[in-house]
Amino acid sequence: MIDVDLLSVIRRWHGRDQLSIREIARRTGLSRNTIRKYLANGEVTPKYAARKSVSKLDPYAETLASWLKRESKRNRKRRRNLKQLHRDLVALGFDGSYDRVAAFARDWRQRERERANRASKGAYVPLAFEPGEAFQFDWSEDWLRIGKKKIKLQIAHFKLCHSRAFFLRAYLTQTHEMLFDAHNHAFRVLGGIPEHGRVFNRDHNSKGTTVYDWRHYLAVVQRKPGALRNGAPFAELPTSFKRLQAVLMKRGGGDREMADILALVLHHDEKLVEKAVREAIQSEVVSKTHILNRLSRLLDAPPPAALTPPPALTLREDPVANTERYDNLRGMSHVR
Repeated sequence: MIDVDLLSVIRRWHGRDQLSIREIARRTGLSRNTIRKYLANGEVTPKYAARKSVSKLDPYAETLASWLKRESKRNRKRRRNLKQLHRDLVALGFDGSYDRVAAFARDWRQRERERANRASKGAYVPLAFEPGEAFQFDWSEDWLRIGKKKIKLQIAHFKLCHSRAFFLRAYLTQTHEMLFDAHNHAFRVLGGIPEHGRVFNRDHNSKGTTVYDWRHYLAVVQRKPGALRNGAPFAELPTSFKRLQAVLMKRGGGDREMADILALVLHHDEKLVEKAVREAIQSEVVSKTHILNRLSRLLDAPPPAALTPPPALTLREDPVANTERYDNLRGMSHVR
């Protein structure tokens, strides 16, 4: 929907300047149908352009956005909160309120989530299956001409997900009887019954060996954690991650937990994440919370080296755990 100003210009070009709809479309970039609709009286109600108010935060918006992006990649213990960022902005000359900074941060996070969703919307995770693990089934429609008569057919499609062997059978309708009959004939011809049936839309026309990098699909499994179960790229996970996956996939919600742990690689050193996973497995406490705790300890700065005191500060007499010494300091009159 266009605003009132543009509508006024369109009407002036058409009514006063006698410009054609084609020319107005060329100048505005709108379609001719849209222009005709706006020129029709009472057919479309225009909207006013949204007001954009000036904010005290505008001169610092780029700086604050860069800080928010930096902090989003840090470990939670090292991450600066919004109150600290507000104080940093005040030090740079910002005299606005904390609420303005918080509102900006909410909008920034929402835009980042939308951008991530758009980036991974068209992506998919290639799947891989073991022999006899699954089959694909679907119906399609086709036409058969017998003499002068054209007959509509319902085609049952079966395809084994591992070998890609397929079976087709045609019926006049898609009733339950036809469905069961199609399965019976397909399993007879294919020589067995797979563990389960699935429906996929994948292209297997390409040949050759495909090499996947599982790191490239981490953004996708954040939205579709179930892809971890048969995702071909995740067959190349490091050994520690495979052992972790074998444990988590036996639990309810384990695929989501595994996806969150793999996503740590996007923000931290992969070797440190692997080490945290190995330590968690060795301790036999395998959970997302425990792995995050282990990783946090690995990310902490190492303790400073022991100091060598000068001879004047060398301890000559070892301290003794004697609470009566404190009573002597207080004085006998205060002892009870």
